[in-house]
Amino acid sequence: MVRSRHTYPRSGGGLLRTGYHDLRHHTTPHRVFKIDELTRLIASHLVVIRGRKSAVNLARVCRCLEEPVLNTLWEAQDSPHTLLKVLPEETWSIEGEPFPSEPVVRDLDLSLDLMLKFNIIQFRIVENPPPEAWNRVQRYASWMHGLDLGWMESALGKDTIRQLRLNSPAGGWFPVLRRLAWLPTESNLPCADLFFSPQSLISSLCLSCCVYAPPHNILPTVASIISRLSASTLQFLTVNIGPEIPQAPLTGPISAFVLRCGPSLTNFSSSIPLSDAAINHLIHLPT
Repeated sequence: MVRSRHTYPRSGGGLLRTGYHDLRHHTTPHRVFKIDELTRLIASHLVVIRGRKSAVNLARVCRCLEEPVLNTLWEAQDSPHTLLKVLPEETWSIEGEPFPSEPVVRDLDLSLDLMLKFNIIQFRIVENPPPEAWNRVQRYASWMHGLDLGWMESALGKDTIRQLRLNSPAGGWFPVLRRLAWLPTESNLPCADLFFSPQSLISSLCLSCCVYAPPHNILPTVASIISRLSASTLQFLTVNIGPEIPQAPLTGPISAFVLRCGPSLTNFSSSIPLSDAAINHLIHLPT
């Protein structure tokens, strides 16, 4: 099937790809910025309160601020597309047409057939990036606490998955992953092990399955991956399974996963029934 192609504005600029050589070499930092904890606190405050632009301006002041600001910015990122856009622009492309905004969807009352006519926004690597570019991706990925593997706007082409596997660091791409939103698809399922693993200390997990995403034959694989995830540090667990999705392949693994959750679990919601043992376990967790 031939997909329509849409060229998106390149984003990221100097902050995501290069250094700030215009100001950093000519500014002497105040002594307070030599205290790492204070610098990171200031960077976090600017990102949350004033936004990314203020944080970028801060990082341009001097070299000692670059690392804390970049670290803070990337901690808040969760898009694999944003991460991969730090690769040289000539090595990648984004294909597909953007899905209509939520108000438009409501107004159109789109049927499933019509919805499926909109292309998935797919990131493709069209030319092999140099090793130093992958080192930059690894550096930023190692700071990311969140990952959103949705459907419409985070699809990865087969060429991208192949490159991610070839260049994967020993500990995986996201060693400090804490928040995972995962809608399993044929696109992201083959590379799930690159993004999260049994060693991931996830505190927030949102699993979604709908008719637009997985063929039913991948549900056993999804169940197998869930059964291997660590649950000891989980605080928030959300399971959204569409009514049109067979629940049997996931009910047992989700129940077993819940049984492995400890007292850290404070928020849980599920659209599928759990086993009696899992329900009893939730009831007796300390509040």
